[in-house]
Amino acid sequence: MFRFKINVSAYKKLLARAFVIGILAALFTTAPLQTAFAQAAPTLGTAQSFAVLGGSTVTNTGPTIVVGNLGVSPGTAVTGFPPGTVTGGTIHAADAVALQAQADTTAAYVDLAGRACDTTFGVPTDLVGMTLVPGVYCFSSSASLTGALTLDGGGNADAVWIFKVGSTLITGSNSSILLINSAQQCNDFWQIGSSATLGTGTKFVGNILALTSISLLTNTTISGRALARNGAVTMDTNAVSFAACVAPPVTPIPPTIGKAFSPATIAAGGTSTLTLTLNNANDTVASLNAPLVDNLPTGVLVAPTPNASNSCGGTVMADAGSSSVTLTGGAIPANGSCTVNVQVTAPNAGNFINSLGAGDLKTDKGNNTAPAVATLTVTTPVPTPSPTPTPSPTPTPTPSPTPIPSPTPTPTPRPSPSPTPTPIPAVAPTLTKAFSPATINMGATSLLTLTLHNSGGTIDRLTAPLVDQFPLDIIVSGNASNSCGGVVTAIKGSSKVILTGGSIPAHGSCTVSVVVTTTDCDGPHVNTVPAGALQTDHGHNPVAAVATVTIVNPPGTITPRVFKTFVPTAIKPNGVSTLIIYLINHATVATPLTAPLVDNLPVGVVIFGNASTTCGGTLTAVKGSSKITLTGGSIPANSQCKITVSVTASALGQFLNRLGLGTLHTTTGTNAVGTVSTLTVSNSAGTPPKVVKAFNPVTINSGGTSNLTITLTNPNSTPAILTAPFTDVFPSGIIVSRGASTTCGGTLTALAGSSQITLTGGSIPANGSCKITLSIAATPTCKGVRTNILVYGVLQTNKGANTVQESASITVN
Repeated sequence: MFRFKINVSAYKKLLARAFVIGILAALFTTAPLQTAFAQAAPTLGTAQSFAVLGGSTVTNTGPTIVVGNLGVSPGTAVTGFPPGTVTGGTIHAADAVALQAQADTTAAYVDLAGRACDTTFGVPTDLVGMTLVPGVYCFSSSASLTGALTLDGGGNADAVWIFKVGSTLITGSNSSILLINSAQQCNDFWQIGSSATLGTGTKFVGNILALTSISLLTNTTISGRALARNGAVTMDTNAVSFAACVAPPVTPIPPTIGKAFSPATIAAGGTSTLTLTLNNANDTVASLNAPLVDNLPTGVLVAPTPNASNSCGGTVMADAGSSSVTLTGGAIPANGSCTVNVQVTAPNAGNFINSLGAGDLKTDKGNNTAPAVATLTVTTPVPTPSPTPTPSPTPTPTPSPTPIPSPTPTPTPRPSPSPTPTPIPAVAPTLTKAFSPATINMGATSLLTLTLHNSGGTIDRLTAPLVDQFPLDIIVSGNASNSCGGVVTAIKGSSKVILTGGSIPAHGSCTVSVVVTTTDCDGPHVNTVPAGALQTDHGHNPVAAVATVTIVNPPGTITPRVFKTFVPTAIKPNGVSTLIIYLINHATVATPLTAPLVDNLPVGVVIFGNASTTCGGTLTAVKGSSKITLTGGSIPANSQCKITVSVTASALGQFLNRLGLGTLHTTTGTNAVGTVSTLTVSNSAGTPPKVVKAFNPVTINSGGTSNLTITLTNPNSTPAILTAPFTDVFPSGIIVSRGASTTCGGTLTALAGSSQITLTGGSIPANGSCKITLSIAATPTCKGVRTNILVYGVLQTNKGANTVQESASITVN
């Protein structure tokens, strides 16, 4: 018995000594000076374009920003978008794209799990304070991080870190991963055996591939990816952008195309020059790999003398009397543009809309993603009356003398009746518009001109305000001019121009011009004034006026940008609006601020309270003061952060809040473009309206149809009157089918085959709602998920504008 006890005691001592040795070995190997073998990054395949990918669901709370694709498979549910937004990618819910991304994620997960360990942590380990060189780090159980972890690349931009965690990864609040000496975020991989939870305010760098779930707590940011194989990805006010050192899926940048007629109005039988402008924002030329064909609208022909010219190379075919213009071959210069010019004519009067659809311009850098539209207005020449010939006098013969008769009484003359004037038929006015130049650099200006035409013989008088609501990110930059009379309202920093009153001369035209610029967002911007917007005593414009301005990012531009807005844009005296300032970073690395960012509010506007920021640093916004200051902080790579402050004003009026160029100082430079936003204080302001939309059914076949319902809701006790046209532009491949109607009043324009609808005028009932319903169709070539987005501010009423972005998706098989 005694001998048995001695053996047990010795055995326990041996185990204890082995355990101590194991601990010491684990601790000794946590910070190796170098790794024995260089590792290669795993291939992510199609998962590379995803910032977030869930297995069962993807859920979100708050204004999360996802840069890149977001998807779920085999689950189907994606919730919380909005208020979350997806930019630089698309939501893929249980479609073929998400399915393949999950398959590629699984392959990468298996690859990582099979890598040989360079360093093994045998017990649960907190990585705080460590500096790790490239290698494969294995954790027998769990890993945690309660502070900063540094990854040292040793000057090698291709260095790779692989963390193989047996069970869970948990980070504490405000933890971070720092990269030094050429380390890149794309080469940091975490293979998690169960689930990962990133604590509040964590700044995580790397790609998480978890077997089960990934939870991002409030204000956590990821520069990398959150890829969950079987479980959910849960987010709450986060910023997630796929690793920027991997070429993003949108590279190369697809070309854009614009078009214009000059002049935009001609008499029947006259000529106009059609100009196609091809734009390329890449650092190398974009070569056409298919003919670009512009089919002219019926009634418009190539002029007898085409005078075709071309700076794109290739061959232009534009035969006199034909109805198409074709460019075969050629190339668009790097970071530049080229043009095709052809003279055209039309024998008869009318408004002719000439369109090039998305995908018509095919190059080795991709295809154009937005259409190009221009309108040619043809008027009937006023006939010149022929002079009436003067009859030759007839000789009068000399009469023979006759006896003088007795005088006859002279009858009283009767007045001859005046001829009844022939009534002049009323002729409806027409409207055209154009940007000059049609392609500008980010932050540059373009002159927008609206031309009002009257082919009738009497003056046309405007009977209602003419409103041109600009597309998102286009604002008034300079002064407005007007030859129509009346009053033009074009407030600097606002997103619309209004002509109130005025008239169009008989057999003539007049113009409204305003200088505009962009606050952000490169690419084509389609500006539409719908049919019926120009109201006169002789009718309204029967055809929409459409013009496109294309914004290009100058080559090599990585300087930061700033954009601001009030939500809502109109309040009652002493009401509250939220000022949101977005700081935007296009660089591939995070961009720290190098000087305080100061926003001095306009006189009369003060801070109400509730200030916050997702940019880090220190935000100073004292209640009752008129100054907002952000000191320190950083803008995530290829992403944005924001400052949010509640403000108020007691006096009536319009208050312009400006941030000039050069106010945002960062390690990549200063903002080259300023930003302006206007807060209106009015007794008529109310609670902003809301907009909701839905497709039914949500899955159709190519060529099939679905019913689209848009519901406008007004929470105020008086009607909300639309003050600008409400336009819904559909995603590519979705068009109007039939049966458009509205219970909102006003004029609904929904032309079969078009890709947008517009409601002009109308109102939303007090404490109620109204609807727009129509049937939409998917074109025969349309496939995949199409997301239809209504951005904040698209619904403009006398109670304010909608403050929340709304979207609905439809799957086309």
